[in-house]
Amino acid sequence: MRPSRTRCGSRRRHALGRLFFLQASALVVASLVNTETAPAQEPIPARILERRLRLSRDAGGAYRVIESLALRFVTDSEIPELSELLPLVKLQPGAESVRGLGGDIAAHQVTFHAPLIALDAPLPGRDIRLAFTYLLPPSAPSLVVDAELEVGSLIVEVDKGNLVVRPDPALRRSADGGAPTRPYRTYVAESLDPEAALSLEFVTRRVDARQRFAVMFLTALLALVAALWVWRRG
Repeated sequence: MRPSRTRCGSRRRHALGRLFFLQASALVVASLVNTETAPAQEPIPARILERRLRLSRDAGGAYRVIESLALRFVTDSEIPELSELLPLVKLQPGAESVRGLGGDIAAHQVTFHAPLIALDAPLPGRDIRLAFTYLLPPSAPSLVVDAELEVGSLIVEVDKGNLVVRPDPALRRSADGGAPTRPYRTYVAESLDPEAALSLEFVTRRVDARQRFAVMFLTALLALVAALWVWRRG
């Protein structure tokens, strides 16, 4: 009688073990299915209230651009949470030495993955300011201003001391600013759609070959006229 009871208990334990294994497997599969089918978090809508650029030229001929952005997140949350990097603006080919300058966030939260400047978490609130800077090579023909978000107001300040530009027709002249020792010529635009690219062509002050020839010819002609005048008076 005892061996029979032992065999029955063993079969019962084996059946309970199989049932436990099947239940555990079902829970694991259900959790994987729920994970795979969970909807992705939608990005928080945002717009650039103001984009301000300062453009100057250094002694080596490179163009220095300093940008500041006033950014607003359209959400009811007091502290928005970014689930991924938020693209802000697109830099033109040739941009180098890109680095964040901080603002309401840490400088390292402004990231650059060519050609995009993006913002990383965490955020301090719905309205933030941030800044960054970069260089364009001396051979760059123009500054291209391109954003991934809607821009309410665009302001471009060009150093009047060492730089002349020919602006895009969408940019209009505004009152100049800056310190008396370093004035800026100002151009503005309003209500720009995402990816609306504007440009400011760099106007070189170098004298080309035709201009040099014209100057030399005029100088020689004036010298000849002066010599004839002196000869006739003598």
